Amino acid sequence: MDVCCEIIASRKMLSSLDKAVIHVFVYGTLKRGEVNHHVCSSHIVQSRPAIAQGCLYTLPFGYPAMTLEAGIVQGELLSFAHSDILDCLDAFERHDPEEFSRCAPSQRLEQHAYERSTIATYDTAQRFLSLAWAYLMTREQTLALGGILLPDGRWHQTHIVN
Repeated sequence: MDVCCEIIASRKMLSSLDKAVIHVFVYGTLKRGEVNHHVCSSHIVQSRPAIAQGCLYTLPFGYPAMTLEAGIVQGELLSFAHSDILDCLDAFERHDPEEFSRCAPSQRLEQHAYERSTIATYDTAQRFLSLAWAYLMTREQTLALGGILLPDGRWHQTHIVN
């Protein structure tokens, strides 16, 4: 059983109280076809292409970071039936300390954590879809980590920088 299944299974009592659909905007390894989609795929009740305002940077760790700057980020809006998925994703979105030390030896891990924030999402015709959770960094954080701007706002596994 994966970590997400264990977290969700351990909270059966809360499931009857959890009626709201949870939306999460993903733009990197959690998208369909990417290396970590399996982390949440069994819990997705709906997935659709989406965009959000921001900029996307590829980081030397093998995944991207989104910032709230002028621009468009291409991703997916994932919908989940239970808020427990947020605990799972919060744990997943932490940097691996060993990988972080290898790729950014002069940086402090705690200064470069993702922050889960609510953002507006839109369909590809720029019609409002919903508010959604997204994992964000600041521009300063991404640049300090050696992030490289992806002008088209799209990230794929092929954008890995080493």
